[in-house]
Amino acid sequence: MRQKRFIRCHGFAADFAQTLRELGFNAQALSENEQMALSLDAFGGPPSGGHARESAQPRTVSVPRPHESETPNNVFLRFAETGAAIGATRSKLEKVRLLAEYLRTLRSEETAQAVTWFTGLPFPLTENKALHVGWALLRDALCAVGNIDEPAFRQVYLKHSDLGEAAFEVWRQLASQTAGLSLDGVDSLFQQVHAARGPLRKLPLLIAALRRCSPLEAKFLVKIITSDLRIGLKEGLVEDAIALGFNVPAEEVRQVNLLLGNISETAVLAQKGQLRSASLLPFRPVKFMLASPEATAQDIWERIVCRRQSVGGKPGDALANSTRSANASRFTRVI
Repeated sequence: MRQKRFIRCHGFAADFAQTLRELGFNAQALSENEQMALSLDAFGGPPSGGHARESAQPRTVSVPRPHESETPNNVFLRFAETGAAIGATRSKLEKVRLLAEYLRTLRSEETAQAVTWFTGLPFPLTENKALHVGWALLRDALCAVGNIDEPAFRQVYLKHSDLGEAAFEVWRQLASQTAGLSLDGVDSLFQQVHAARGPLRKLPLLIAALRRCSPLEAKFLVKIITSDLRIGLKEGLVEDAIALGFNVPAEEVRQVNLLLGNISETAVLAQKGQLRSASLLPFRPVKFMLASPEATAQDIWERIVCRRQSVGGKPGDALANSTRSANASRFTRVI
């Protein structure tokens, strides 16, 4: 017997209902907001409109080189294209290469902005700033610009569990998809949102910026605001990209970043060839840990023995059943 109507309200309801619709079935996913609002005659009506599922084939995004693209390097679209390309590859070396190529095209102030955002933060940690933009506020901004109501947006969000990806899907349905943000403009937006007090003052700022975004820009702007890029790029890889992009030793970049606690300042110093000028600043915390690494298990064992002897114990008391082997290779700090 062929079913005429499917109503889904458990698990991945939106995804499953969309799949059934693509197969020709009359299917609908019910969110908590819709279950009590749905009228009885809705069960006999046509299937609710859903957003088209993206192709299952992975989409490869390449970063255009400066001489191949007419897009200025300081626009936010280039940042978003680079982020998409980094997220499309699993190779750490390729991620580092893509980011290094992008950083070479920027001026120092733009480098500081882009490097910070590629760590997934709108501001450097040393500035101790936060946007204070929650899920509900972003949802309201996205619904206002995307011309979509809350229940429909919820269904899109449930497909991805990612506000950036949800924004990308909604923006692809809009008639106007022109890119209009610059790196300085995004930085100014973050400063204004940080200074604004309360959702009523932050919301118009977000709406105005999102109206100027292409789908890819909207996706990465939202991802930075939520501090959740999800492109497989951590601070360590950003350090490697800084070293590769500006032809400086990676270990020197890491040491300076530990000293300054600010990867954007580290990137600017590397770009100018001034890493050795870095120094401690009063009242700014450093990122060094109390633990210090050792190259081999032998070195770890010797430190344990020396520490034990210095407090009057016997070497054998430290690790009674261990030898100078890999048994001690997992110690990360010595107290």
